[in-house]
Amino acid sequence: MPEHDSFDLDAAFGRLEQDIAGISAPRGAGAAITTARRRRQTRWGVAAVAALVVAGSAVGLHGRTGSDVEPPPTRPIPAPAVRQSFTSTTYGYTLKVPAGWTAAQASERWDGRTVLLSESPEVDRFTGTTTANSFAVARSWRRGLAAYVTSLVAWQARTHPYCPSKPALEKPVAIGGSPGLLLEYNCDVLINIAVTVKDGVAYWFLFDPGNEPALDGSDHVAFLRMLRSVEFPR
Repeated sequence: MPEHDSFDLDAAFGRLEQDIAGISAPRGAGAAITTARRRRQTRWGVAAVAALVVAGSAVGLHGRTGSDVEPPPTRPIPAPAVRQSFTSTTYGYTLKVPAGWTAAQASERWDGRTVLLSESPEVDRFTGTTTANSFAVARSWRRGLAAYVTSLVAWQARTHPYCPSKPALEKPVAIGGSPGLLLEYNCDVLINIAVTVKDGVAYWFLFDPGNEPALDGSDHVAFLRMLRSVEFPR
């Protein structure tokens, strides 16, 4: 067999077929040779296709660099809500203003008799994130909490005739760790007044929900948290 730069399997198989046919030619030998040739060609065709698929996959993998792969999207982490400290320069207490609320100092001390509104100069004013607002005042008081609540309810009836003369509900509430009462007035909206007496001073904090439902809104929850954060002067 002559030497070749690369062994030609097809040529060798062809010569072998010719040698076999020349030695003997029984019935069906030609058909057997033809079938064998077809099977060999089929196997070579399948092998060639498989080689192309593997080569293409390798090129695709090696051609795709790390810079081509898009990183998964990242979501920004929101900054935690910050509750700022507020110390009343007029009444001396300190509390945590709910996140997003604004605070304004009173410019005058309340005399215990004057009508109070959220815009009055005697109140420390806290404005919520929606339509809600709150304010706080204090006055000297030498008697207990129950006596001050009775006095406050009478004052409320005189100065705010558009509200019921008595609260619809009174329930306990903690204000800065001190026992207090939460008075609920139905004045078209549900007004809350939280009252406590500490070291000879009566403090009260009013919550007006504005257009927000008083008992279900987030601002009302923030108001209750604000009450718990109160620290009284020592």
